[in-house]
Amino acid sequence: MGKRPGKLSRTPTSPLLVPRVVAWGSAAAALMVAVAVLAWRAGGHTWSFSPGQVLPRVFGGLAAFLSGSGISPGLRLAGLLLVLLTLYAYWRATRSLLGYRPGPVQVQQLVDATAHRKPPPVDDLTSRLRMQLSESSLYPPTTTPTEAPPTSFLDLLGDVDVTKPGTTIPRLLSRLRPKLAYRVGGVLQLREHRTEPCGITVTLTAYVFSGARATTVWGRDWEHAVCRAAYWVEASLLPVTRAGRRPPWHAWWARELPPELLRAYQEAKTLSAGQRYDQALERYREALRFDPQNPYIRAEFAGAQEKLDLQVDALDTCQRSLALDGQTADAYDDRLWVRRRPVPRRFRYLRLPRKYGETLGLRYRNAILLGTGDQLVRAWYLKEETGPRAREQRRTRDGLRLLLAARYWPAAVDFAVAAALPGDTRLYSKHGVEEVARRWLAKRLEPENVTKADQCRVRVVFQRAAAQELYRLAEDDLYARLSPVTWPAGLLRWLRRIWPPAYVQEGGPLRLFSHVALVLNRDVWAPLRLAWALSEMPPLSREARYHAKPSRWRGRAYDRGHAMSWQAPAELDDPIRRAMRRRTSPREWQATTTAHVSMPWR
Repeated sequence: MGKRPGKLSRTPTSPLLVPRVVAWGSAAAALMVAVAVLAWRAGGHTWSFSPGQVLPRVFGGLAAFLSGSGISPGLRLAGLLLVLLTLYAYWRATRSLLGYRPGPVQVQQLVDATAHRKPPPVDDLTSRLRMQLSESSLYPPTTTPTEAPPTSFLDLLGDVDVTKPGTTIPRLLSRLRPKLAYRVGGVLQLREHRTEPCGITVTLTAYVFSGARATTVWGRDWEHAVCRAAYWVEASLLPVTRAGRRPPWHAWWARELPPELLRAYQEAKTLSAGQRYDQALERYREALRFDPQNPYIRAEFAGAQEKLDLQVDALDTCQRSLALDGQTADAYDDRLWVRRRPVPRRFRYLRLPRKYGETLGLRYRNAILLGTGDQLVRAWYLKEETGPRAREQRRTRDGLRLLLAARYWPAAVDFAVAAALPGDTRLYSKHGVEEVARRWLAKRLEPENVTKADQCRVRVVFQRAAAQELYRLAEDDLYARLSPVTWPAGLLRWLRRIWPPAYVQEGGPLRLFSHVALVLNRDVWAPLRLAWALSEMPPLSREARYHAKPSRWRGRAYDRGHAMSWQAPAELDDPIRRAMRRRTSPREWQATTTAHVSMPWR
């Protein structure tokens, strides 16, 4: 069976070897325990345990392995072999860890092979290459010449003298920890009568795995060629290093990462930081052509669309990407509206938070777009202009209209029942009520011939949907934070606060929102905006009659909270105090202050 279009293959395709940090680290730890047990046996004649004699007996057993006194030849040979296996496993573990971090990336001086009468500025181009690798915040390039580590374990033990442990052991321990992970070299080339005449042949050597790869990149000038070479180096290292485990590159781990994707995403981030969102949209579109199922890039793409007041386009981007966490659209709707049940799919974020956690930011962006119901309704019913842009907007609105009606019809049941004709038999069955609510919402989402009262009701539907999304998102975010998979990373961040080398770069996962911002939006912002929309909605023409209760309509979480009045800000004191009592990191406080929280009275 063929794979779906755009679906990434699970077969490792990275040209460089993937470091096996956990495997070799576990092997080294197990062998060290075995050596300690065997040395304990060699250091004494009994298996009796005494806490005060642990270290003397272990070190005495290690000395007996070297001298051979007091133990049998078989035990000495077994001890020496076990020590060699431990050193080999530790050597491989340190090499894997250095390649995974990664360790220093040495950028050598570029070599000029153009043979042109006007030589290129080699020193400036080398500095620019190093500067671009430094600005990526992924790798620490070094310019200090470093000796390449031994590529073979036999080379490591070449001059070991067991009769002189005082000088051999320190030299051996220094060799067990290599100092150079990768080396980048380049040769400048020139070709005449081409649109891209300047080229660099880049060679990336991985000393920790004895691997290498090379390519030739071309550019319209030397700076352009150096920029492409830097992106190629980063795209080669990302799938095998720690940075590739974090979003948005999690899906590219151990796979061939296109340099064009990395370049388009980095340029889009730079343009967005400079508030040039119109240019950033084009770069995001190019990145999505290479990785159409990346929820992190889609969330940032929707954020740029929102900055340009393209609320409908941003909502379309989010709505068509909500089911990128491995579930179908119908399963997502059940998760959104049906009450909590102990089924396995409820705990997908608890079991695999790194695999599915990237969609949490996309769901947060979708909830914020729905929560600004007044702006969304204004953009939705805006009179369309003529031209290609108008036709594109019409197609986007038509497809999104059916999608919203199929997903958020439970928030419009009371409006649809009140507008139904008397004696409608469909109201006495669950499927009939669902059909009536879907048709009502789809009809009111048509831009033509919609009254102001119906627009106010559609706004209330959007506000209810936003509150419901935030309630379910808070539950899934709590599962992701409580997952045992995330405990080692949290423990490591806690240890870095008390460990002396606290200057180590923070390597936590990138998040598009903080938990404090999510709680504030769920408990304060969404209820206030819903109350504001309800206060401006005209009353229904007649009372809602008896009707069947669909299963999805019963899971309305936004109706179970405390009803707020948007005209009484004093009611905000308790929920804000409850949210602010949570212990948060400085990064979460910064994200909270920059969150998209717009109060209704503004």
